[in-house]
Amino acid sequence: MLLALEMVVALIVMVPVARLTRRVGLKPVVAIGFVVYAVFPVLLITAPPDATVLAVLFAFSGLRFAGLPAHKALIVGPAEAGAGGRVTGTYYLVRNVVVIPSAAVGGAIYAVSPTAAFTAASAIGLLGVVLFAVFGREFEPAVAD
Repeated sequence: MLLALEMVVALIVMVPVARLTRRVGLKPVVAIGFVVYAVFPVLLITAPPDATVLAVLFAFSGLRFAGLPAHKALIVGPAEAGAGGRVTGTYYLVRNVVVIPSAAVGGAIYAVSPTAAFTAASAIGLLGVVLFAVFGREFEPAVAD
């Protein structure tokens, strides 16, 4: 049920986020989504054991999906015409080469200390946000009239 709530929130905010993206650009919207991804683990482990709080946290987590179209546009946008599929595939290959082994590392840390695992996940996520903010590039998306 919490995952359903997460998806409902994502669907509700997608249109306003798309409008926001047109005003502020893709990079800030993607960065907000990355921040949500990054802080969620530490918020989850520090939350009081209350069903309402958990529901609010998972609703908050749904915000990360609202920026997914902007994220995908940032991946494909700079690609040459006709190369969007290849660029997307390469992105997900590189991402998964890093992400899949990280699950094993996270599991090993979790076996020792769940708090350390979730804190490390948030810290690494926030580091990623900083790197994205510093080195990530914005581009002017083509807008159909």
